[in-house]
Amino acid sequence: MLSFTLQMRHVHNFLQCAHANFRRSSKFICRFASSSSTDGKSSSQNNQVPEEPRPSSKPWREAASTMIVAPLNNAPPLFLGYLVIKRSRTSRVMPGGIAFPGGAVDPIDYDARWIDLYSEQGLDITRANLLADDAHIPEIYMDDDSQPFPKQISLRITAIRETFEECGVLLCRPNSAVGYYHNNPKYYSFKELDHRDKIRPWQRRIKENPDEFFTLCQQLKCTPDVLGLFDWNNWLSPTITPNRSRFDTIFYMVIVPHLLKVVTDKDEVRKAMVFTGLHIFINIEDIGHN
Repeated sequence: MLSFTLQMRHVHNFLQCAHANFRRSSKFICRFASSSSTDGKSSSQNNQVPEEPRPSSKPWREAASTMIVAPLNNAPPLFLGYLVIKRSRTSRVMPGGIAFPGGAVDPIDYDARWIDLYSEQGLDITRANLLADDAHIPEIYMDDDSQPFPKQISLRITAIRETFEECGVLLCRPNSAVGYYHNNPKYYSFKELDHRDKIRPWQRRIKENPDEFFTLCQQLKCTPDVLGLFDWNNWLSPTITPNRSRFDTIFYMVIVPHLLKVVTDKDEVRKAMVFTGLHIFINIEDIGHN
């Protein structure tokens, strides 16, 4: 496997021109805060269900995207591939454009029920902190007092939910995988989703009702792998973009040991491809599925 530093360098070179207007990237570290209460709040206060969030006065919607990075070969020199999608011409956002999987935030992403689901793995997401103490905090992470757990978590759930809806890639971990956050490889495979005919019904259900993503995780006894996603950058659509099409998007990167099985939704996404870094796109539609 490539060293993490080398992988980051490849990704940086790829995105440097495309996202020149990004805000300064946050530093990151995967860790959870100690079991002590944060900001003087007791455990019971942290687990209370908040009031319904107030409507936002911002002229944009919040969103999250996933950059899935994998080596394309097993021997030096190694090359990295980046999963991208080509949106359909009927898509409401970037019709016909090439993008990373992702989409807008939905209330299910910050639903308090996730707290209990993660607690089955011994994780208290109400006290999660995935940023270094001296890290720059992206603006999109601020003003999260109306949510039952930090936006660092809920936005990662957004990215993972949208990635499955568009690409059929479920970046989740089974509850039975004790300690997987520390030493298990990231294969993200489930026997219940080993064929496109099993994946696409779930994609349709989640598209029609995002709450079905929570149902899927319940049935598979898994949780979105929030610790597998690393902060990359935060980009706000320029003011020339119509208000209904403006997004404040956080980009996450996940590094996997090999290309993952992909099944596009055949609605918003026309096809999935791997960008090689050499300006070559490889079509991977339905890769790994019969």
